[in-house]
Amino acid sequence: MKVQWQVTGSVDGVPLEFIHAVVETYRTDDGLRWRTDVFGKSEVVLQCAKNIVTGLSKIYDDPTLLVKASVGRRASSAVKTRLWTQLEQSNDPLVKEVLSRRDLLLQSSRIAPDKAAQATLDLLSWLQSTYPGMSLREILSSRLRTVSFTDFLKDRIGSITSYVVAQVIYVKRMLDEFANQISDESPALMLYTLLSDAEIALTKASGPGPNKKPSSVGSRPLPVKLFQIVREILGEGEQGWPGQSGHFNVELTIDGKIAQFYCPVIPTLLECATYLPLRIGRERDEHPTAFVC
Repeated sequence: MKVQWQVTGSVDGVPLEFIHAVVETYRTDDGLRWRTDVFGKSEVVLQCAKNIVTGLSKIYDDPTLLVKASVGRRASSAVKTRLWTQLEQSNDPLVKEVLSRRDLLLQSSRIAPDKAAQATLDLLSWLQSTYPGMSLREILSSRLRTVSFTDFLKDRIGSITSYVVAQVIYVKRMLDEFANQISDESPALMLYTLLSDAEIALTKASGPGPNKKPSSVGSRPLPVKLFQIVREILGEGEQGWPGQSGHFNVELTIDGKIAQFYCPVIPTLLECATYLPLRIGRERDEHPTAFVC
């Protein structure tokens, strides 16, 4: 069945489920961040996407949409709660085994429960992806080693961040304890490390230094009193500053020759952000950004 939507300039009548489905299309599978393969890495574009979804959350009075406009701690908390509930209800033998051993670990470990929870989620995600259909005992007793935990997180996040370094350390401690538990149960069973000391050292060396300065700083939010001026500037289009500045040009190949053309997509998104019913300001997210013209 083909569904047609009539463009009316209003979201009235558009089902909330449809809005959620569209937004989720532009989020990563884990729900924690925006898809860079769609938006690229421009902080301005990502901020525009966030502002649009935040505005929709206010229009629909739906706080779950607000979570999908976020990255970092706020998104992580909501997603983690949902995933943890799913894990506790799972019948997957690997999930049950890891959760059981994690509970045993927490009885004597100094690892904070919230840290152990996130480490467990990342560990299970890696094991299920890399060793499908195998139990933890089978994985640890096998010599098979394909994608390392560090590479798994790096591919998911994009680089070796401080988060990756911390998770590798936590998961290493958990895996070592799990191996000890299995050895106590089956002393004759030969086990092989999943996360070596060499991998830990290499991950630490590749990650950000403890005193490394950030590559950028958060900017002040655009004052609301300047919105009208911004609208007028952006409204000038191709014949005004947006078109003449060259900031919004794209390159196209026509008849074998590269030519530059003005693309109104980003200016339009920026202008839309000034009309949404929200205060555009700095958020304490994983990557604080600002609305900058």
